[in-house]
Amino acid sequence: MLQRMMKNRHRLQHFAAALAVSQLHRIVPEASVAKASTAAAAADLPRRVDQAKRLRDVYQTRFAFPEWSVELLERGELEQLSHKVTVYFPRGAHRGDVERLTKEREPVNIAMQRYYDKEKLQQFFGFTEGFYAKSSAEKLLPNIAIYCQTPMRSAGEQADVHVINVIGYAFDVPEQPDFQYFLSGRGKGTEEELVAKMRSKTCDEFTAKFAPDCHMRILGHGIMECFEVPETKVAWLGLGLYCLAEREVVGRTALYRVSVF
Repeated sequence: MLQRMMKNRHRLQHFAAALAVSQLHRIVPEASVAKASTAAAAADLPRRVDQAKRLRDVYQTRFAFPEWSVELLERGELEQLSHKVTVYFPRGAHRGDVERLTKEREPVNIAMQRYYDKEKLQQFFGFTEGFYAKSSAEKLLPNIAIYCQTPMRSAGEQADVHVINVIGYAFDVPEQPDFQYFLSGRGKGTEEELVAKMRSKTCDEFTAKFAPDCHMRILGHGIMECFEVPETKVAWLGLGLYCLAEREVVGRTALYRVSVF
């Protein structure tokens, strides 16, 4: 499997490049800042390693990221990849909200079940729940996406893989912010607004730009088909559903999850 990953590890570069010219805004280090940060990276590495170890300790064991990734960081092997991290967010979103959404993320939240140690998260990083929880029935914070190139391992082999993680709307349980805003009957949002967001012009432009690179095809307005091709799976997220099987039809939304295997 990893041999296929290594063979196709540049496949999503086109996807990331397309994102850069899309209708989405992005946060990337300015060239001067990146250059300066490169010079200071060695001195700052021990602090970042300590943060990574603390963060891993916050997770319940079965959800934690692998220890070898911290070891790579400690040896300085992730320095070049770290400068490629990019945050994408919708036009019109408040920059301060986007930055807090990026920094104040819950390690694990599945249907409002938080599988991490809140006390340690508060002790180490100064918060217990993600900033998205600040959404209310009157105001919903924006969705963001984070791109990175990261090492993955399988059967003793390792490859650097392009990954973009997107936060879609979630309606698993009534307590979720998206449910409260759109579907509770008490929120400012409506089902009509939700459908409109899913079928927005930005969504259409996003699809038109990225479909060729992401092996997607549109079946009709409001519906698409997730399918699997060798080494690459693309899922279009919406209504709390994940596309996990070939030819599974799900509701349309403007957000994607892309993985290379």
